[in-house]
Amino acid sequence: MKLFKLSQNRISFYFRRMFFLFVIGVMHILFLWNGDVIHLYALLGLGIIYIIYLPDKWILGGSIFLLIFPFYDQFAFWFFEHIGFSPESFLEAYPSEKITELLRNGPYLETVNFRVQEYLSNVPILFVYLAPLALSMFLLEVYFGKNQFERQLDLLVKKTQKSVIWIMILTNAYRIIFIFYLPN
Repeated sequence: MKLFKLSQNRISFYFRRMFFLFVIGVMHILFLWNGDVIHLYALLGLGIIYIIYLPDKWILGGSIFLLIFPFYDQFAFWFFEHIGFSPESFLEAYPSEKITELLRNGPYLETVNFRVQEYLSNVPILFVYLAPLALSMFLLEVYFGKNQFERQLDLLVKKTQKSVIWIMILTNAYRIIFIFYLPN
């Protein structure tokens, strides 16, 4: 087992970097566009500093699990119902005509308030659908980085080529089944 160690200065730098990334993401949500994911990446990035010390098998297994776990919808529905969170309630005061008028000609502070409400209505999309996928990719990146696969990329491509092709075929078949056959 390889021992992976980060210096205190490196960890401190990493936390500052994630904090500033989070601030930039929040400012982007408030002042430009509510669909920003930079703050989400910063939050997930904070957890990586602890995950990096886990065994490689756990990191890779966690990445694969998050990528193929099929019950995010059911879990989110149960969780949000349990805590009484209703995403659509945040936008009840904003019919489509009002949104268009507000974004084009509305008072600035009211548009910022609308962006906050719109962001809150998008919390399920961000934290139930995007976060697990992003965390899966983060874990995969940690796994690759810890094992220094970038130094032997040609060998990695040759070793995984058949697996990747089979995974592409299976995941696309999985999507086709869930999109076209199961809804009926």
